[in-house]
Amino acid sequence: MSDVGNQAAWESVVTGLIFNSDTAMCQKWLELKSLGTFIGVPVSGELPDDDTGGVQMAFSSGAVIKWDSTNGSSVA
Repeated sequence: MSDVGNQAAWESVVTGLIFNSDTAMCQKWLELKSLGTFIGVPVSGELPDDDTGGVQMAFSSGAVIKWDSTNGSSVA
């Protein structure tokens, strides 16, 4: 999918959400999609994770991608 298509998917639920392929969240989303994992589209923006000091983002599949500076990005 092109960056234009990714942007359209990225903001299909959360209006104005910016797709930036340089961010850890977008890179993890692209990685999961390339592996054939159904992740869906974001249903939230980045939400703070007070436990790790990182952020989390929820997706239409029910998955949550989380990122923090110690562990990087992963699916919660």
